[in-house]
Amino acid sequence: MSTLDRLIAIIAKEADKDPTTLSASSSFEGDIGLDSLALVEVILKIEEAFNVNVPDHEVQKFKTLGDVVAYLDK
Repeated sequence: MSTLDRLIAIIAKEADKDPTTLSASSSFEGDIGLDSLALVEVILKIEEAFNVNVPDHEVQKFKTLGDVVAYLDK
């Protein structure tokens, strides 16, 4: 399973979205409808699933799922 697929599974579950509607270009605020508090909760799930610690200054750069994938894959 790719990083994007794993991320989509997490986001779909946490945001109650159909995973087929999510892609790398999906924006957290516009397409997915996550406010800043919900995004923090999702980031915690991502950190747990990928066994990483994402600094706050990096989280602020995340606008789309693709941004998160690029961070996780580096």
